[in-house]
Parts: sequence; C-alpha cells; structure tokens
Amino acid sequence: MTPHGQGRSEEMSELVIGVLAAVAAALVGAWITGRQGRSQNRDRLVHERAMAGEARRQARIEGAYLALLDAVNDADRLVETDAGHRDRPDYESCDARLANVWTALDAFSSDEVRKRYDAWRGDWMCFKIDVDNARRTGDKELMEQTRCHARETAQALRAQIRTELGTIE
Repeated sequence: MTPHGQGRSEEMSELVIGVLAAVAAALVGAWITGRQGRSQNRDRLVHERAMAGEARRQARIEGAYLALLDAVNDADRLVETDAGHRDRPDYESCDARLANVWTALDAFSSDEVRKRYDAWRGDWMCFKIDVDNARRTGDKELMEQTRCHARETAQALRAQIRTELGTIE
C-alpha cells in the first residue's frame, strides 16, 4: 500500500468512527427521550386514574347526600304537618328510605354528617313516639317540643351537607 492509500484508509476509518459515534449518540438520545416520554406517560396515567377515582368517590358522596336529603325532606314533611291528626302517617316509607340511605352514608359520608344524621335520627324517632303518645293522651306539648328539635337537627344536617357539597350560599 502506498502512503497515499493508507491516508485514505485512515480518513475512511475516522469517517466511519465519526458516523458510528453520531449514530450512537442519536440512539442514546432517542432512548433517553423515549424513556422520559414513557415516564411522563406513566405519571400522566397514574394522575388520570387518581382523578377518575376521586371523581367516582365524589359522585358516590353526592349520590348518598342527595338521597339522604330527599329522605330527610320526606320525613320533615311529616314533622311539619300536624302528624298527630293523621290516622296513619307514612312513617314506614320514610324509615325504609332512611335505612337504604344509611349504607351509602356509612361508606362515604364525613364524620360530621354522620354525627348530625344520628342527632336528627334520634329526634325523628322521638317525634314518632311523641305523636303516638299525643294521640293517646291528648298532650300535644311534648310532641311540639320534639317537632322543634327535629326541625333544628334536620336544618343542621342540611346545612352540613350543603357545606360539604359546596352548595352553601
């Protein structure tokens, strides 16, 4: 080989080495970029799943609270009317609805809503007993006191639910 041919061979070797180095750098860059993209996609998916889970949880809470409000409002209609003069107030229907709501409340409601629900439920039960007693004895004063307590605890329960749902004005 001639010195001139050897120089060409070295130039070619350097060129090949340079091209290989550029290709290797491009491949490493593409791998790093792909890795970052996969990591970002994984983070995005984790975030989206968490957001979807939170949306489901909020929908369950909202459903439980709206069902509770509906049941309490029905019971409150009996409290507001003069249930003592009715032959057969529809307590069973209200109680059945409240029992159905309790499972969702137990699973999804806050401690404050459960506490206010328990207070209202106690007043609701006392009101039903006092209505029966007022029918037998004719003493409506106790029933009226219980009616006031039931109204107050129902209002406190409604206010707490509105606060938690973000609907309070």
